[in-house]
Amino acid sequence: MREIQRLAEAFDLAMKNGDLDGMMVLFAQDAVIMPANRPTLVGKRAIRAFFLASFECHRYEHHHSRTEEAHATGDWAFSRGTFTYTTSPRTRGMHVRGSGKYLNVYQAGSDGSWKIWRSIWQSGNRLESAPERFGRRPSLRSISRCNSVSLDTTYS
Repeated sequence: MREIQRLAEAFDLAMKNGDLDGMMVLFAQDAVIMPANRPTLVGKRAIRAFFLASFECHRYEHHHSRTEEAHATGDWAFSRGTFTYTTSPRTRGMHVRGSGKYLNVYQAGSDGSWKIWRSIWQSGNRLESAPERFGRRPSLRSISRCNSVSLDTTYS
């Protein structure tokens, strides 16, 4: 499904550019996301706040989604795939590399455009304690605010 692949490409581009508006046009009004190790977020307002916080804390140098399967029937579609990303901190903090897998459900709107209706992702990484890995303590401000919105990460 070419339309679903285009949505994945638009998602990657919005992540790389920190483009909040570009990200939000991909989601249905009643969308729900279930980020790895985070609370479920219901509705565009909550989803917007999640990505805003992520973009304020991280510069996504690389984000790539690989759609492994996509199917549609009528006004519904789904895709399953993997993703990788690399970030750098916008203020203090650690560089991050991550990978994982996702499952998205899409709904076609009255205009025929597809929107992300439900999205769940999980990390393929083993989380490590930053003090153990680096022999130092990360900033508490960085941990409490920025790492609480990251996409589930391995620190590098």
